[in-house]
Amino acid sequence: MWLDRYEVCDGVIIHNSGSVYIPEQGLVAVADFHVGYESTLRDEGVAMPFSQKEKLWKRIDRVLATFSPEKMVVVGDFKHAFDRNLRQEWEEVEELVERISDRTKLVVVRGNHDNYLATILSRKKVDFVDYYTEGDVLFVHGHRDPGIDVFDPRWRCVVFGHEHPAVKLRDTVGGLVKIPCFLHHPRVRLVVLPALSPLAEGNDVLRAERFFSPLLRNVDVGEAEVFGVTDLGLLYFSSVRDLQRAITEL
Repeated sequence: MWLDRYEVCDGVIIHNSGSVYIPEQGLVAVADFHVGYESTLRDEGVAMPFSQKEKLWKRIDRVLATFSPEKMVVVGDFKHAFDRNLRQEWEEVEELVERISDRTKLVVVRGNHDNYLATILSRKKVDFVDYYTEGDVLFVHGHRDPGIDVFDPRWRCVVFGHEHPAVKLRDTVGGLVKIPCFLHHPRVRLVVLPALSPLAEGNDVLRAERFFSPLLRNVDVGEAEVFGVTDLGLLYFSSVRDLQRAITEL
């Protein structure tokens, strides 16, 4: 059954735009833009056109147009280069910040790729934080201990990124297709966002030997529900463990 949205925690809705929406707060959350990824690839010798910016903006614009939120929280990795601000990053981050800020309040949670992002955001007076709370919902990037107890039962939901979750499935003609996805762990109330970047390769959660996020290393990921993000809508795949069993039996 195809859905464009699904309520995973009380009042916390995932959407097939790759965003989380909390109607009572007028808030949307997205993750992992990785602005400037093309420049990093070019430095590594990969011929890559500078095309991500407009593709990424179309995805962001879809979120803003769908929900008209009062606030957008970017849950880490706004930019890509760890060690400096590349010229492409500086220009494109500023442009995206202005485009978003013209339509809603922007809050950015620090990700592991955002070491030099503060220099850019301070010029635009954008809130840049290690974690963000809205009522009893917690937003962290997910790459390290954020200095607050993520598993405290007071949290209705903990939303994070970093993992770039995806599932790799074989199609009817034997080819492999990788589908970005949400992970929802109902017992510990975790929601993992897919990467919004058009270039960020997803981590296949069905075959991962080690998860990037330490938050996922501390829970039984087999219990997590998988919601594929497709152009047609969200596709519910059941749990990670059930999917792993189904693949093994094929």
